[in-house]
Amino acid sequence: MKLKAFILTLLAAVILLSSCAAKKDTDIPDGMQLLSNKYVDYTAYVPEEWKVNEPTATPYAYVGTQDASSVNIVAQSYTNEQAEAGLEGYWKSYSKDFKKSLSDFDCQSKPTEILLDGVAAHQYVYTATLSGIEYKYQQTICMHEGYVYIITYTSTPELYDEHTDEVKKIIKTFKFD
Repeated sequence: MKLKAFILTLLAAVILLSSCAAKKDTDIPDGMQLLSNKYVDYTAYVPEEWKVNEPTATPYAYVGTQDASSVNIVAQSYTNEQAEAGLEGYWKSYSKDFKKSLSDFDCQSKPTEILLDGVAAHQYVYTATLSGIEYKYQQTICMHEGYVYIITYTSTPELYDEHTDEVKKIIKTFKFD
């Protein structure tokens, strides 16, 4: 009798776990494709027309060869000092590096406060020149469970507005695992 109960419990666990594993495949929002992969601890989607890179710890997707607008997601651990400084302190330190490495760095506004899967986040919009080409960026920065998550949308100023609704959907559908 104990063996039968054990087998039924084991079978129930297998069914439950297999349905959880399949969830990523079945819950893809309409018009989107999976960007995240086995190397990351979140679920993210991009428009299905976009090109997605090979699975790595830094998922990346871009619009196409004629439009290199892109989104990438980085997750990295942060120090206790950075945690105490919060999002604004993190950005202040992070943007100093941009000023050193990117010419014409110009943060265009104060941060916009949003939620990333229910967790407080800040969005910054800035422009900078890299290898002689001007780019416009939007970075969404969120601290969650020992990691800072940075979702970066990169485009040329001319094409930036064409994809902002798609980027909003990418951020809206982002989920921590």
